[in-house]
Amino acid sequence: SLRKDLWKSLTEDTSMQLAAFQERSILRLLEEIPNSGTIITAGTGSGKTLAYYLPILLRVGDLIQANKYWVKALSIYPRTELLKDQLAETFKRSRMLDRALIDNNKRPILMGAFFGSTPTKADFNSVNFKWDRLRGSFHCPWFSCPKCGGNLIWRDEDINNQLERLNCIQVSCDTIIDETQLVLTRSSLAKNPPDLLFTTTEMLNQRMSDIEYRKLFGLGLSSNQKPRFILLDEAHTYAGINGAQAALVLRRWRHLLNAPVTWCGLSATLNEGTRFFSELVGLNTERVLEIKPETLNQFMIS
Repeated sequence: SLRKDLWKSLTEDTSMQLAAFQERSILRLLEEIPNSGTIITAGTGSGKTLAYYLPILLRVGDLIQANKYWVKALSIYPRTELLKDQLAETFKRSRMLDRALIDNNKRPILMGAFFGSTPTKADFNSVNFKWDRLRGSFHCPWFSCPKCGGNLIWRDEDINNQLERLNCIQVSCDTIIDETQLVLTRSSLAKNPPDLLFTTTEMLNQRMSDIEYRKLFGLGLSSNQKPRFILLDEAHTYAGINGAQAALVLRRWRHLLNAPVTWCGLSATLNEGTRFFSELVGLNTERVLEIKPETLNQFMIS
C-alpha cells in the first residue's frame, strides 16, 4: 500500500531509532483527531521535530492529488533562522518519498516558504532585493544543497526564463531543485500553493486579510482544501504579551478557517504543557495531550 511504501522510504536508514515518545506522537498524529492538540515536550536534540514530521509527511502523501495544489500542513515559527533549519531538514526528508509517490501515480511533495526573504516574483529586481549575489547568480539563503552541502544558486538565465530552479554551485554535484519540489516566489505560492508551507506568526497575522495570499492559510477555500495540520514550534516562546498577541492571531485564524484542524506544539522548556497549549490555541484541556519522554528505552525500526 501507499502508506507502507512511504514509511519504508522514510525509514530506509536501518540505523534510525525512535524513542518511545516519538512512537506515541506518531500514532497520535496519524489518528488526525479533529480539533485536538498535541504538545510534544522533550529536550533539545531529542527528536521532537521528527516526531511531528514523520506522520505529517505520511498524511500529506496520502492527500496529494495530481494537478491539485493546496496547503495541507502549516508550520509556524517564531524565528526565521529556526524556520530555515527545519525547512532544510524536512525538504531533505521529503525527497526520500519522491520515488514511492511517483510509483503510486502521485506527484512529489511540494514545499514552500513564506517569510521575509521570499521574493515576490521571478524577475531580477525582485530577487535582487531579497537575495545576495554569488558568482554571477543569486544565492539561496534558505538552505544548502541536501546532497553535498554546497551553496544553492538561482541563475540569471533561469530567472529571465521564469524558471524557479536552484542549482548546486559545486561542479561535481548534479543537484537541481525545481518547481515540482520547492516554490521560490510569492506569486508562485499564490498560483500553486505547496503541500507544506513554512511561515511565521507575523506573516500569518499580516496576510489573513490579503485577498491574494489568504488562501495559503486555507481561508476562503472549500472544506476539502483547507489545512489539516498546524505546527507551532518553540511553543514556549508564546508567553507574556507576545503570547497573548499570538493567541489572538491563532484564534482569529481558526475562526476564519471554520474547519477542523489538528494542532501540534513543540517545546523543550514547558511546564504544564497541556494547560499552556490549550490556552494558546483555544482548545479545552481534555482535547490536548502532552507527550514527553518517560524512559530511556528505544526500539529499532524493523
